[in-house]
Amino acid sequence: MRCLCNNSLIEFSKIMKDISQEKRLQILCMLSKVGSLCVCEIIEQLWIRQNLISHHLKVLKDVWLLVTKREGKNIHYAINQKKFSEFKKTIAHIFNI
Repeated sequence: MRCLCNNSLIEFSKIMKDISQEKRLQILCMLSKVGSLCVCEIIEQLWIRQNLISHHLKVLKDVWLLVTKREGKNIHYAINQKKFSEFKKTIAHIFNI
């Protein structure tokens, strides 16, 4: 049985590392339920400072799990469905599920 190539495994492990933080998982969970949120709405739900929320969002965006859309002065964040679908396929492939 053939596993993934090293580049795919490196990318996958980086994503796993970056989403393993509790607040980032909470952000992903919230976005998966409502579609998109701006920073102010995420702050209301998680009760942590804006600079910390922005850091978590940047980390998730850097691994392509989030996309953004500007609406007026606010930037709304949503799950990158294409990348997330690839991520789920990789999990299924690695664990044969």
